[in-house]
Amino acid sequence: ITFTNADIKLSRNNISSEFMVISKVYNWNFISKNLTKTIIRGDTGMFKRIIRNKEGFVLVYVVMIVVLLIAVSAAALVYAESQSVNSIKQKNSMQAYYVTDAGIVKAKFWISDDVNGRLQANPDVNSLNDTTYNGGKIISAVLTGTGPYYLTCVGAYPNPTDPTNPDKKPKYVSYRTIVAKLSIVGGHLGGGGGAGAESYNPFKNVAVLSATNLDLDKDLDVNGDLYNINGGVNLDSDGSNRSDIIGNMYVNGNITGSGSKKSNINGNVTLSTPSYTIDTLDITHTGSTINKADTTQFFSSLPISSWLHDQNFFTNGGFLTTQRLANYNANKYATAIPVGMNFVNGKIYYITGNIGLSGTYTGNAVIVVNGEVTLRDLTRGNANSCLTILSTGDMDNQNGNNTVDALLYSSTSITMKNGFIVNGSVIAPDVNGHSNSGHLTANYNDSMANLFGSQLTETLQLDQWN
Repeated sequence: ITFTNADIKLSRNNISSEFMVISKVYNWNFISKNLTKTIIRGDTGMFKRIIRNKEGFVLVYVVMIVVLLIAVSAAALVYAESQSVNSIKQKNSMQAYYVTDAGIVKAKFWISDDVNGRLQANPDVNSLNDTTYNGGKIISAVLTGTGPYYLTCVGAYPNPTDPTNPDKKPKYVSYRTIVAKLSIVGGHLGGGGGAGAESYNPFKNVAVLSATNLDLDKDLDVNGDLYNINGGVNLDSDGSNRSDIIGNMYVNGNITGSGSKKSNINGNVTLSTPSYTIDTLDITHTGSTINKADTTQFFSSLPISSWLHDQNFFTNGGFLTTQRLANYNANKYATAIPVGMNFVNGKIYYITGNIGLSGTYTGNAVIVVNGEVTLRDLTRGNANSCLTILSTGDMDNQNGNNTVDALLYSSTSITMKNGFIVNGSVIAPDVNGHSNSGHLTANYNDSMANLFGSQLTETLQLDQWN
């Protein structure tokens, strides 16, 4: 069957149903052959005829729906990818928080391991920097302040510098920062108390400890270990009297003798470097002499609290730093010596100004004196009593021939004069022994040192977490 253009223009009312079927076939073929040419050439007339034609309009709908489906699918893919990235970032952020939190906990434990020895010198916790942890990294840990203290830790996840693949940088690294406010609370000089407290006890194993050249006058006995962490020791004697050290000596300098009679050392001697010696012409030494390779090795070998393993210990504030004094003041039990010298066990008596102490006392307590101390006869009433006296100023005995049962510490000096006997321990940057009459004696008392150690209740407290 052949159709002309005139046939196509015939009114639909004048054609039979068979013609309609064939016309449809013709129209679709015609459209399919000419649609591309029409769009390319801009044949708007042809396009308008297609739109006017019901069958051509269906094709437009199909094209629009396909385009819409493609757009919706693309949007869905973009949204899904965005949600996936957000999920990864959220997970990494939580992981970074846990890494940072681990850094805070680890630093706090590290500081608490020796609270005063580390915090009093405002320790550097940078050893935690660049520490990997469970796929992440502790970027930095910094401790600032003098009380309260602020511990700032920055963590990242995943590890931004993966050591197993250094040329590949991971995506979506999250960083978190935590600031913890810390303070020292509790009792005395530090540590956690309990069985391990003696490792923090500054008086344990110390008869006498000094940090300047120690000049011990004639007729002086030290029964226990003697330390000089920043200077030498001179033992003096005369025709009838001599200085006797019955114990070990640990000296960051030379040991010399003077006078007409040899002094005596009955114990081992440890010197900080090979260049230091004992003056054997004026000193009789019974025991071994050990020269350490250097001061680092010397301090690590000292059998005393790690606080004292530093020749600058006293210049850095010693036990009575400004913060520690404030802590003692805040935790004080009383501001005066109790009537009858009956002290309450485990309590702090904080005294402002100079004070004299004498009498027989009971109780196991600490006296903190922000001033000078003059000692007379001060004895304990029973074996369970012990006074620890900490002074910011000088400490000495006034009249001579006094006996003191106590653990003594001064931030400046302790002077032993004319027959002064100390049963306990003596610690100061400058210890002097001078006797014109009577015998000077420093007797280390281990049971008293242990009584003080039993009170070591100071802890590191977490006050705030941001």
